[in-house]
Amino acid sequence: MLGDGDGGADLDTGLDGLDDVLRGGYGAAPTRFRLVWAYAAAAHAALGYPEMVRQLTARLRDCPPNVLIKTAWALRAALRGEGPTAYDELVARVRAHPNVTLVLRDGGGAEGRA
Repeated sequence: MLGDGDGGADLDTGLDGLDDVLRGGYGAAPTRFRLVWAYAAAAHAALGYPEMVRQLTARLRDCPPNVLIKTAWALRAALRGEGPTAYDELVARVRAHPNVTLVLRDGGGAEGRA
């Protein structure tokens, strides 16, 4: 099992770890696969602008100088309710993997292709 602490691979946490798994790192994913995100509507609500502001504020604390201005501008936009939300960035990150078909499902079982 991945990252189970009992001899499984230790996965990076966060989005870098997700990228590793989606690209087939750790032998975790087949060459092509379908990722079904259940309750995508709830995730969309939870990962809106307030979450984006929280994430960008945290990034600013440890931000390297070469991306400081870009991060500050993104934070400014998020505070205004503009630009991508945390949900938008996560969906885009998953969709960047050509081997993954992302299926978004709401709580009622309706299905949509992202």
